[in-house]
Amino acid sequence: MNWKEDKEKIVSTYFDCINRNNEELFSRLEKNKQKSKDIYQIVRFITDRLSAVWLLTMNDKVWDADIIDRSVLESLVKLIFIVQSPSEEEQKLRLDEYWNKLWEINSLKRSEHSKEMLKNFEENLTHLAHLSMLLSPEEEENLKSKWNRKDRKKLAQKWSFSEMLFSLMKDYKGQPFEMLTGLIHEYRMCSHIAHGDETGIGIIEERKGRSEEEREIVHRGHFIKLLSNCLAYSSWTAITIMDFLKEDKKFFFENHDRIESIKNIEKFYHEEVFNDPDYDKYKK
Repeated sequence: MNWKEDKEKIVSTYFDCINRNNEELFSRLEKNKQKSKDIYQIVRFITDRLSAVWLLTMNDKVWDADIIDRSVLESLVKLIFIVQSPSEEEQKLRLDEYWNKLWEINSLKRSEHSKEMLKNFEENLTHLAHLSMLLSPEEEENLKSKWNRKDRKKLAQKWSFSEMLFSLMKDYKGQPFEMLTGLIHEYRMCSHIAHGDETGIGIIEERKGRSEEEREIVHRGHFIKLLSNCLAYSSWTAITIMDFLKEDKKFFFENHDRIESIKNIEKFYHEEVFNDPDYDKYKK
């Protein structure tokens, strides 16, 4: 196998599939402006972040791409959580929670935090930044009367990553959510990188300590995984939006399947990673 030639083919195929997916997705969103207005900004956030994952991966910044990859996955799960509500009433409720109720709770939390921080800062940029987040006494009192700590905690818990996944597994029997549960491990590993904890630092340092040849083998697999995620999340987003718009999803499934043309090439580089005896050190 020739990595230089194979890489060009892999990148080209993924780029083409993602481009086709997004062009069709935004074309349909444009045709359904009024109906899609409540979810359009979430879709744009996901696709913009995926562009960042792609660019970082192309520049071999795979660990940084992992951090944004985590953000994409969390946003995508929220989108699916909204769209795949068990009823239209619950879908309206979740949209209201996402855009309004969580905003109120977070505004109150930011204000309370800034109030404490301002005790420790004199007149400077940090002081001004926190000052801008303060609610007026009337606003704060109104939100506190509306949201006691118990209700705030309950709503925040409902929208936590693990609770959303549990809800989707419980309320929906379709295959996509079985696939989502398989990404819990990846989400956690990306979280270690994002938080810079001992596991995240250990993963990066362990790879640095390998021989050049071993690093290259694992890097290739990591590189392909991130491109694969870019397409998978793009397709997932589009398919979820088609459910929201109640439109046919065939185009997006067929477009995703076009990646089969490089399946054997990918398999070779993935197997290089999974046949590595050191891989299990950070697999669990």
